[in-house]
Amino acid sequence: MIFLVVGSAACVHDDLARLPVRPDQVVALNRQIRALPAAPHYGATVHPEKAQEFSRDGVTLVGTKPLPGVDVVWDGRPTFRHGTSALYACGWIMDPEPPSMIVLAGCPIDETPHFYDDTSALGDSLSAYRHFWHEALPLVKNRVFSMSGWTRDLLGSPPAT
Repeated sequence: MIFLVVGSAACVHDDLARLPVRPDQVVALNRQIRALPAAPHYGATVHPEKAQEFSRDGVTLVGTKPLPGVDVVWDGRPTFRHGTSALYACGWIMDPEPPSMIVLAGCPIDETPHFYDDTSALGDSLSAYRHFWHEALPLVKNRVFSMSGWTRDLLGSPPAT
């Protein structure tokens, strides 16, 4: 089973166009849940207070707290809850059994702006987010791959299937 996690960085469209695998399941993050032309299988967020803004009919939304709009609460390892919505989604996908591969698109975890505005997606929290990705590395290495940016440097590009 191959999961695709789709984030909100401006590189997302290029990442999706270059995808070397065909995903079985798609998990969109935050605003991307509504932005994707086709509804994803799931949505995930570490911003449950915005769940109603992110929600989309027919899409199960996984979040960190039982707030309106959150369908499933996953509160696994703290490392996965504090990194980014992308890291959170990876933790949820891998619990209890990891799939054959998770591919990140639009999740470079760098200064790339959002696809919907010119602001950096991560700003002042970048070093803290990267700390949690490094902490999770033994759990995600060779299971999670990325199409772009710092996460591609950390995790590697996805192999073609």
